[in-house]
Amino acid sequence: MIAAAPTGAEARGEYASNCRPVATYNFWLSPLTSHVFSFDCLKGDMLEGSFTVTVDGDHFIGDQKKYDLWVGWGDGVDLYIFDNQSYDAWLEGLSPASLYSKKDLTELSWKISIPHDGDWYVVYDNDSSIYGKQIEGTINHISQNSILMFGLLILGGGTFALLTVIFLHKKRQ
Repeated sequence: MIAAAPTGAEARGEYASNCRPVATYNFWLSPLTSHVFSFDCLKGDMLEGSFTVTVDGDHFIGDQKKYDLWVGWGDGVDLYIFDNQSYDAWLEGLSPASLYSKKDLTELSWKISIPHDGDWYVVYDNDSSIYGKQIEGTINHISQNSILMFGLLILGGGTFALLTVIFLHKKRQ
C-alpha cells in the first residue's frame, strides 16, 4: 500500500524481471519537510530504490543558492526506512533505530530485506535544510509471494510443454 505516489521518473531496478515499481516519483520537497511512502510487507520481501536530487538550492522560487554564504550545507536529503513502531517514534520527534538510514545525499541506490511482517516506511527528510529540492526516483517492492508465483508459473509451463511433447510423440507412433 502506498501512502503517496507522485509520478514522473523512470524506474531504475536491478531486478527488472522480478519486481514491479510501486512508486515512481518526481516531487518537490520543501525546506524543513518530509515525504513518506508506506508499504505493507512480509518477512523476506525486498524493498529497493534509487533517487536523485535534480534541483537543489532555492529558498523559494526565483532564489538562487549560488548567492548564499552557506553553500554546501544541506545540499542533500536524509533517507530513513522504518518499521511501524520506529516510524511512530520518529513522528513524535524521537531518534529511533531505523532499518536503513543515510544522511545528506544527492543520489543513492539502495536495497534492503524486510526482517518482519508489517507496515514499512521510506522517508525522504529535508528537515535539516533551508533549501527546497526536486527529487526523482523509484521504489520497488519485491514480494516473496511474487517470486514463488513466478517460479510456479515457469514450472507449470515447463510441465505442460513436456507433457505436450510426450503426447505428440506417442500420437505419431
